[in-house]
Amino acid sequence: MKAAYRFFDNPRVTEHSVLAGHFAATAARVAASEGPILILQDTTEFIYSRAHGQNRLHQNQQRRALQGRAAPTC
Repeated sequence: MKAAYRFFDNPRVTEHSVLAGHFAATAARVAASEGPILILQDTTEFIYSRAHGQNRLHQNQQRRALQGRAAPTC
């Protein structure tokens, strides 16, 4: 982890230089394509922190399943 922080804190390391290879490979694949190109976007967001009691929906579903009742589906 310390090495990663040092790497990203280095002023010679830029987002552009890290992604340059990816950009070049993507441009080559686009140039080689003969058909339409779909550009899809995933707008999923992850929140890894969990406050106390935030997992109550899951706990309630487990309790219903143990009691033999079906849990509601979303």
